[in-house]
Parts: sequence; C-alpha cells; structure tokens
Amino acid sequence: MIEYKNISVIYRGEDLFGKLNLEIKRNSKVLIVGKSGYGKSTLFSILLGFYKPDSGDVLFNNEKITEENIWEIRKKIAYVDQSVSLQNLTVAEWFDYVASLKANKSIDFSKKRILEKFNFFQLDEKIFNEKIDLLSGGEKQRLALITAILLNREIYLLDEPTSALDNKLKKMVVEYFSSFENKTIIVISHDDIWLNQTSFNVFDLENKKWVR
Repeated sequence: MIEYKNISVIYRGEDLFGKLNLEIKRNSKVLIVGKSGYGKSTLFSILLGFYKPDSGDVLFNNEKITEENIWEIRKKIAYVDQSVSLQNLTVAEWFDYVASLKANKSIDFSKKRILEKFNFFQLDEKIFNEKIDLLSGGEKQRLALITAILLNREIYLLDEPTSALDNKLKKMVVEYFSSFENKTIIVISHDDIWLNQTSFNVFDLENKKWVR
C-alpha cells in the first residue's frame, strides 16, 4: 500500500535515510522506533507531501505520490502531529471547523458522537466550550486523537500520540488502536507500551530493518 523507494534526505550534510526502502502493507499495524534525529517524523511529512526527499519516491497503492494526486491521498489519512497543532478556537469551534472542510462533509460530527468519545477517553464534557490553548497537554492529545478517530480514514499516522498521557490512558489508547480492523495504523513512539503491543510490527529506522 505504502512504499518508500530509495529515499534520501540530506540534513546538515548527512543522509538521514541512506536510500531507505520500506513497504507497509494495507491494514497492517506498524510501530516505527529509533533515536531522536533519525527522521521518523520526516517519514510522515514525506508521505503527506509536506516535505520532498532529495531522491527517491513514495508510492501509494503502486502510484507515485505527486503534487497532482497528493490531495486525494491526504483524504485517506488521519494524522496526529506530535506537537498537537490545533487552532486557537474553543473545542466546539474546532469540531465545527473540521466538519466544515469539504473532505469531511459526509462525516457525523454531532455533539452526541463527540461526547461519546470524550466519555470513552475520560475527557470532561466541560471543556467543550473552553479555548483549546487553555487545555493541558494530555487533554489536547486526546482531543487530537478523537478528531482523527471521528474522521474514520483508511490510514492513521500517529506521531508520539501518548507522550502526554498517564499510563492508564496510554494503555487505553494503545488497546483502542490495536483493536482496529481494516485500517492501516502507523505509529511513531518512544513509549514502551506500544512496543509491548504484539499486534504491531516494529521497524527500527536507525538500523533500517524490521525487528518484529
């Protein structure tokens, strides 16, 4: 489904990937590990068309990703950024904004459906009318995850999705995404709780090899 072919990215005179070849099959669950500075987040940026590699191609369903088709590809992906980049709106306004986007017109963003996810992920309903900037890191992270889940896309790219959560919530998130069927889940995380989830295959980006 997703294939990185001979990818090189030159950063400060060094090639981060060294002609990386990586194939991720449809409906697989993949954890990408490695020390900071080896380009894990850059892999997501390349797939989303936000960053162009110095050489090599990325294929999506055997088709090379280009400026012409990237918008259609993005419609199939839900992305949770490690910095949780949400606009300075209230939570209610945020969901109104996401629902207003053309690609999301057919998705149910009703308050009832949103609050069902709030309840599951232990978010207080009171924050619904609060400014996102005033929320804690853990609240913002759960809000981003709930948004991604409601989008119900084919592919989930989760970049450090549990870094601000306590162990109980981390376990809840990992088990939730582990239960997904007919979805491709790709996670970048330093949290061992993902590594301990045996339903995930593990790719070591530092050594450029599958370790599970």
